[in-house]
Amino acid sequence: TEVSTSGALKASSVLEQVPSLQLSQVFREAKFSPVLNSADFAAARVVRSTSLEELGVVPIRMAPGEEDAGHSHTLVEEVVVVQSGEGRIQIENETFDLRAGYVAVVPAGQFHAMRNTGEVDFEAIAIFNANVEGKAVVLKTREEHFAKLT
Repeated sequence: TEVSTSGALKASSVLEQVPSLQLSQVFREAKFSPVLNSADFAAARVVRSTSLEELGVVPIRMAPGEEDAGHSHTLVEEVVVVQSGEGRIQIENETFDLRAGYVAVVPAGQFHAMRNTGEVDFEAIAIFNANVEGKAVVLKTREEHFAKLT
């Protein structure tokens, strides 16, 4: 499922009305999809404040056909900014298309996994809050995460 243009327009109007909201609050109130297209991302630039004080950045490169096993983690929110290539991301039980210019937002505690669906390398940057005690973060595999639902 890709983010529609109508969703981008709705998000833009909400962001212009409440520019001081934290980005996570904007997502909740605007009923955003967890994946933004280029228009959504441009509209989000009017948000002036976030609650993050420390960030971690990890480059992602996946060969054609490559996929990761996925995981979830408590306390750490993650944003994936796609630079090139095409892929898919699963967030909880939904799957979204990814391509250059898209941004995927993964709230803390939600399962996420990616795969390269294109014919060239998929490249992205993962940005996350690194201001948590590592020992306090609970990391779960796909099996561990979804076992809680059965």
